[in-house]
Amino acid sequence: MIAAAALLMYAIVASTWGATMLSSWSWPVRSPAWGIWAWQALATSAAAALVLAGVVVTLPETPLGGLVASVLRSCSDALAQHYATPGGMPVAILVGLASAAVVARFGLLVGREARHSAGLRRTQRDTLALVGTDRPEGFTLVDHATPLVYCLPGRAGKVVVTSAACDLLTERQLDLVLAHERRHLLAHHHAALTLSGALSRTFGGFGVFGIAHQQISALAEMQADDAVRPAPDRIDLARALLSLVPTGLVSGSPSGRAAERVRRLTERADRPRRPVGLIASTAGLAVLAAPLALALVPAVEAAARDCCPTAYSHLPGTTDPSVGPLDTGGGLGEDVVQQRP
Repeated sequence: MIAAAALLMYAIVASTWGATMLSSWSWPVRSPAWGIWAWQALATSAAAALVLAGVVVTLPETPLGGLVASVLRSCSDALAQHYATPGGMPVAILVGLASAAVVARFGLLVGREARHSAGLRRTQRDTLALVGTDRPEGFTLVDHATPLVYCLPGRAGKVVVTSAACDLLTERQLDLVLAHERRHLLAHHHAALTLSGALSRTFGGFGVFGIAHQQISALAEMQADDAVRPAPDRIDLARALLSLVPTGLVSGSPSGRAAERVRRLTERADRPRRPVGLIASTAGLAVLAAPLALALVPAVEAAARDCCPTAYSHLPGTTDPSVGPLDTGGGLGEDVVQQRP
């Protein structure tokens, strides 16, 4: 029960204090790629803690307990004692079903979103084959009155530009916007957004899950903006963004978020310091490992025991638990107490 309580407390802290602290830091904006990693790690860790809390409650009441005991070469009775939960089997079944439902819902949402997105991309490719024109600059031109530039991810990813956007942007601005979209394709931002969106919907957008999806969406745009480094080019990209946002969208970014991007583009671009990546990667791995560590601590403690707390009432001819180990002349009682299945 202690392990389950610790996991629940960890999930609450990660969903509240952890999300607040990460939102207050400025380094994710300076290094968006590591910021995306940090938010993914934090949200995944909180979700894993909630699921594992259900797993450790059901552990003593299911064959999984024997499997864990066998892997750790520990005593199954000691393992059951460490993970004992008030309520017994009924509580274990309810909590186990809840954890299974969370995992199933997440998997269903990811699969549904993947199929839906694949269907939309397939439809768009078929449409572009009929109405689009492949340009030597590396994009597909579509005759449309709305100024729009977007990328179509997938194995054959491509960038789509409407004729209105070509008329609105200068040649240099168009090159910069194309670089932005190609960075989206190269970084596979659609996959990160699919996973964070499914995790957010799994938990109803509560706490860190909803915040992480919003932050990852914003940071993905900033990482794509960083495909442009020279200050004059970043100012040109900001102008292109301002030209496109009032009447259309750039990579699905609403105008409110575009204002933050424009401010970032027009400020001096600070290159992230090298330790940021090292610290972020190490901290992210630690955060991801924390729920599993909390879940396994009682099991490791049980494995470290030198003896197995076998109940004496299970011995033949013994009905009183207060009676000590039976002496049958062959040391049966001692053998049973020291036995480790």
